[in-house]
Amino acid sequence: MTGTTDPDFLPYSVQSDYGDVQQWFDLAMRVDAIAQAADQAFNEQYRPRAFLFTGSGAVVLGTGNPASSLSSYWNTTTVNTSNGMLSSGSWKQDPAEQPSWWMLGCSLTLTNTSGTASTSTHTGLYFTATSTDPVTGQFAAQNYGPSKNEGRYSGFRLNLETNSGGEGMSIATVMPLYQGQVSTFVQIWTPAAGDTASRSVAANGAFWGIRLGRIYT
Repeated sequence: MTGTTDPDFLPYSVQSDYGDVQQWFDLAMRVDAIAQAADQAFNEQYRPRAFLFTGSGAVVLGTGNPASSLSSYWNTTTVNTSNGMLSSGSWKQDPAEQPSWWMLGCSLTLTNTSGTASTSTHTGLYFTATSTDPVTGQFAAQNYGPSKNEGRYSGFRLNLETNSGGEGMSIATVMPLYQGQVSTFVQIWTPAAGDTASRSVAANGAFWGIRLGRIYT
């Protein structure tokens, strides 16, 4: 090698000189990194991270004013490309994932196992999500959906209710998550007069999520 090629000439070296090996290596590494980033962006757009969990058995809620976590209900993984995991029935986000927007949904059926139900009794389905603030590092919980206290009435929710057959419940919302964990809850507020029904969550409900993209700061 007769000398060092000026980097300003890359990727075309001086005709009378050989390119510096280290500079060509650095260039190749940069090209590889750009190509890998493009591949990752393509994969995330057309094959986004997602999950679908179901429950194989019923969960008894009982009478009165129960607030039942379904953490022991989601026990079957149908699809999981999220790099997260199903832990005690809750979904735990991949801890290495950057702050991201996720769309989450849940659909289930409440059945009346005994007693007499009333359509005036208010029931709700909501999420509790814990997430890390990427700036402060604080870990905090937030309710999403029709929860009684600090819930955010966000997203889409639907209840189809009857006195005898029970109730079909669905909710979907978008939330920001970083090192997060999401659980599903059913809330039955104080039963209406004459409501003596015992309720349970039927088998084969669904809890799903799909990553929409990273949070830009």
